[in-house]
Amino acid sequence: MSKQTHDNKHLTLDERKIIQTGIENRSNKVDIARTIGKDPTTVAKEIRKHRTFKLRNQFIYPSICIHRQECGECKKQCPRYEEIKCNKRDKSPGACNKCPNIAKCHLDKYFYYATNADEEYKTDLVDYREGINMTTLEVKDLANIIKPLLEQGQSLYQIKSSHKEILLV
Repeated sequence: MSKQTHDNKHLTLDERKIIQTGIENRSNKVDIARTIGKDPTTVAKEIRKHRTFKLRNQFIYPSICIHRQECGECKKQCPRYEEIKCNKRDKSPGACNKCPNIAKCHLDKYFYYATNADEEYKTDLVDYREGINMTTLEVKDLANIIKPLLEQGQSLYQIKSSHKEILLV
């Protein structure tokens, strides 16, 4: 068994394309991870985070409870309600891309597309790096203004309205 290399870098578009190809070939997450040299949990998290949800046709299949044959018209409010599980979708590989049963499947579906995943990742990366552009000293000064007023029972709206030196949005 070859040793995996964990380079602690983010997934690239090419690695995401390999993941998509692996899903389409119905490979499991361990094999996909071995191919790209990453940990299987990295692949599992990537698929789970960036897959696209497609709702089933609820007009034709309003309920997908495993007890619907016994109960008749089963609703989500029913205490026995339990959705049908799909091992191909829910376990490995985690998406329905090129599933052989997709045409006759009446469950909710998940699809993993490498280009969409890469775009989501880039958007998330920018969002995660955004924050308050303040130094530690400025944050402490702001806290010294706000904390006593909050303790007196004032709302944040009141505090911001009455203190023009607070420039937060």
